[in-house]
Amino acid sequence: MGRVDILDTVRTRFVHNKNWLAIIVGNTGSGKSFTAIKIGMCLDSNFTANNVAFNTQELIQLIKTLPPRSMIVMDEAGVSYGSRESMSHQNVLMSKIFQAFRFKQIGLIWTLPDTHQIDINARRLLHNYLETLPIDYEHERSRVRWYNIRIDRWNAKVFTVYPRIMTSSGVKVVTSVKFAKPPQDIIEAYEKKKEEAFYRLIDSCEMVNGNIKKKKNAEMFDLERPSAIPSFKQAFNAASDVIELEVL
Repeated sequence: MGRVDILDTVRTRFVHNKNWLAIIVGNTGSGKSFTAIKIGMCLDSNFTANNVAFNTQELIQLIKTLPPRSMIVMDEAGVSYGSRESMSHQNVLMSKIFQAFRFKQIGLIWTLPDTHQIDINARRLLHNYLETLPIDYEHERSRVRWYNIRIDRWNAKVFTVYPRIMTSSGVKVVTSVKFAKPPQDIIEAYEKKKEEAFYRLIDSCEMVNGNIKKKKNAEMFDLERPSAIPSFKQAFNAASDVIELEVL
């Protein structure tokens, strides 16, 4: 069987002036970010660590400035969710972004711990869902299950199917895809940017915590209103063969 590239389906979307939206979910350290970066590099020859966003403000700026057929990675987007309210706000914002940038012919990969951090409206706009598998440490390959997303427009339900590809030996079902590790210089630049984003997040958390403490102390010293002290509540179809593809 000759070499088959699962990313050709994405390239076809760009050729037809369409965008591409995908999410990669998995535990911390399962290879989500490196896989997303590798995909970005395979689809965009100008992809660098600067194409990685860690919050919606950075994402919006990239969408506004990057040319058509560029790739963006929104890394661990869920870390910006500090509460149910902010999660709802972020989901509304992301849904609007997804809908608004269709004409830009840009690819966006969103890495998340799980699908619960993206609401149903955003899911309906996705084209692919990737779920990490155990890393192949011997060959330095990340592995993902690759799903195409389908919408039952009558019942408004979202479901996933394995992609099928035509090969010289017939139709094959792609159950998983391996991705080579990104180059070391890209990894180092990404890790540096990620560290900077982490410390910005810590600073913002300290600021929020300080405001909460000030508010709590003010309420505790309001002796005429003791009740003011806050309380806290906390299809896979049958096929003749299945294969695993590899992207080097």
